Amino acid sequence: MEMKIKGLAVPYNVQNAYGEILLPNAFDVFLREWLASKKPLKMKAGHKVTIGQWTAFANKPKGLYLIGTIEDAEIIDILSDVEDGKQAIDFFGLSISYGDLGDGSLKSRLLRSAILDLNRGMQLHKKIIVKNASLNEVSITPDPAFPGTWIRKCG
Repeated sequence: MEMKIKGLAVPYNVQNAYGEILLPNAFDVFLREWLASKKPLKMKAGHKVTIGQWTAFANKPKGLYLIGTIEDAEIIDILSDVEDGKQAIDFFGLSISYGDLGDGSLKSRLLRSAILDLNRGMQLHKKIIVKNASLNEVSITPDPAFPGTWIRKCG
């Protein structure tokens, strides 16, 4: 049993919960290498259990789109559930983990995150522009950092 999905992992030029804005093609240098290394599809960032595989990407002006296959029957059942006319999959988005490529954005993000944790909800409004990044992980989550991410069944 498997479910093919597609989704928007990163909307470019949109500020996320940490103040980061990824510019179009921020991942250009590493995308083919990332996909060739057979990156696992996981449930929530940092999760240890792999539920599938990312198989393709499309780097478009509006964002980074991914295609993958979920192979975990329990997760497929959960995402296929329908309540009040809406599928559970509609309540999920994609979350990314990425590395800094010399522009200081990762250090800034970690510092901002620590400050936000210390101040419990105090909003800092500094924008962090990310021009170049290496993609580490993309996972399915009900609470993505970037607004507007989504996943859908395909195929």
